[in-house]
Amino acid sequence: MSSTQDSKARLWPWMIAGLVALAGTNIFTWAMYSNKKTEVVTTQTSLKSEEDLNAKLDQQFKDATTELEGMKGKNTELNSLIDKQKGDLEAQKTKIANLINVKKDLAGARAELGKMRDQVTGYVSQIADLQTKNKGLTENVATLTSEKTKIQEDLSKEQMTRKDVETQKEAIAQEKAKVEQERTMLAKKVDIGSVVHVGNITTKGYKIGDNGKDKEKISSSSIDRVKLCFDAADNQIAPTGKETFYFRILDPTGVAISSTGGGGGVLKLDGGKEVQYTTAKEIDYSQSSQNVCTNWDTKGSYSFKKGKYDIEVYNKGYLAGKGSFMMK
Repeated sequence: MSSTQDSKARLWPWMIAGLVALAGTNIFTWAMYSNKKTEVVTTQTSLKSEEDLNAKLDQQFKDATTELEGMKGKNTELNSLIDKQKGDLEAQKTKIANLINVKKDLAGARAELGKMRDQVTGYVSQIADLQTKNKGLTENVATLTSEKTKIQEDLSKEQMTRKDVETQKEAIAQEKAKVEQERTMLAKKVDIGSVVHVGNITTKGYKIGDNGKDKEKISSSSIDRVKLCFDAADNQIAPTGKETFYFRILDPTGVAISSTGGGGGVLKLDGGKEVQYTTAKEIDYSQSSQNVCTNWDTKGSYSFKKGKYDIEVYNKGYLAGKGSFMMK
């Protein structure tokens, strides 16, 4: 073997080892690239899933609140229940959004979305059932009233024995009591719904001069007249016509100020309780909001002391609004 052939024979193992090393490097590089590509695809898939779930959550919440809002009517109790249900759905939405965007628990979020659907179905069913019951109660009252009238007409047409008459009278009395009880319950609900609420209660103190003109004052020792103003809210349930608002002004010790000379008297609240009131104001009400003012002359009937005075305004025996003012 020549020296050249001998040199080539010695180089072959090194060349083969180099090729193997290079191939290994390429395989490692390809594996790393493949893993990175898989991670990117996985991340993109996860982000797409999160976006889809967030969109589904927003749409499901919007559809649910729209459906519940559409079930509102004139019954304030049912409206309050619907508002509470919407608040519960808002809390559920926040919980699901946290699972999606913070905890990245997409499976848990999907499960909670299913619970939200069932929750909405239950709410809608509950409201529909209550609406049906309210309608049925009204129809029952009408039916009982009609039956009562028919019984009374039959009694006037027929000649009965005394025993039969007494039996029928007792039956009528029982039905009448039942009808009256239901009518009273319905009337109370109507009364509560027809209360005209007030807000933005303001006061100004005045000193009345010898010429009868008044001048605005802020010192408790110089006030002879208090001007009370408030905004009466709109209420489509309240009948149009005269509405009376009673003011109870409580001194810094919590005692109601009242004197007949200052226009005060006794007010009977819902439930039968009687309280002293300071003054009253009657207005012509047309179911729309309006600003109302009245003067309470205190000269000779009350002397103000320094401190905070609370104001309570009542309508139809119910508290319609509250306010306060300070005397220096």
